[in-house]
Amino acid sequence: MSTWHTLALTTPTMTDKTVEKKLGGDQGQVTHLQRLLKSYGVNPGKIDGEYGLHTARAVQKAKWRLGYRRRLVRKPYGETAGARLVRFLHDPKSRPLAFKARARLRKAARARRIAATPKRVRALHLLGTKLGTSESPPNSNRNIFTDWYGMVGPWCAMCGSWARWKVDMKPFMPGHYYAYCPYVTADAVAGRNGLTVTHDPQPGDIVIYAWGGAGSNPMGDHFGTFIEWTDKANGAFLAREGNTSLESDPSGSQSDGGVLTDRHRTTSVVVHFIRAAE
Repeated sequence: MSTWHTLALTTPTMTDKTVEKKLGGDQGQVTHLQRLLKSYGVNPGKIDGEYGLHTARAVQKAKWRLGYRRRLVRKPYGETAGARLVRFLHDPKSRPLAFKARARLRKAARARRIAATPKRVRALHLLGTKLGTSESPPNSNRNIFTDWYGMVGPWCAMCGSWARWKVDMKPFMPGHYYAYCPYVTADAVAGRNGLTVTHDPQPGDIVIYAWGGAGSNPMGDHFGTFIEWTDKANGAFLAREGNTSLESDPSGSQSDGGVLTDRHRTTSVVVHFIRAAE
């Protein structure tokens, strides 16, 4: 890249084409930045050459980890990507000592926060980093979760199992536990393998659904992860679910919609809330 144009969250959205038009020549700077961010370990969303909200948030996260001053991580400065950020992403060792010192302190503080956070909540947050994950090719039931489990098929439970395995929750492992809602339900009801039924769901607990109501399929049709109550008095809550449909598509399949997204649900379709041992 001969000349770096400072990228920012704008309306209309900055893209490779608009940056190229301003600078002249074939630059591809937004795509280049997105790839750098991904290599550094922060998720810019789809590598699509558009400087949208996901990319701007990834820039903020990268700046925080790299050791930028707090005021330069906040809006609007935190959402801009200039030549210095690109240089640091290419070579983190090139940062000044003050940046490295702040980064070390933040890394240590983050480690302490993680250690104090329940694993089920960490699993929920990890799923949040994968929101929007779909199937490749479409309608194939193939994605990172089925690859991890080692089986191609409906993946709502595999998705939830992957996140819990990643944070070292003992009941979950690839190829064994769990890819099938009835197995989760049966073990929870029997108190096996560290699973128990709970009537007081907390963030990160498992939700097993039956779309015709609990009595229609007591073993469950679908697997989700409880986020929070939105109206507890009326049994309304928010959940994070794999292999469902976007809320904007009410006619889509609830159990085979092909995307990881957050959904508003009610207890009328819940078979059990389930807690896993940590």
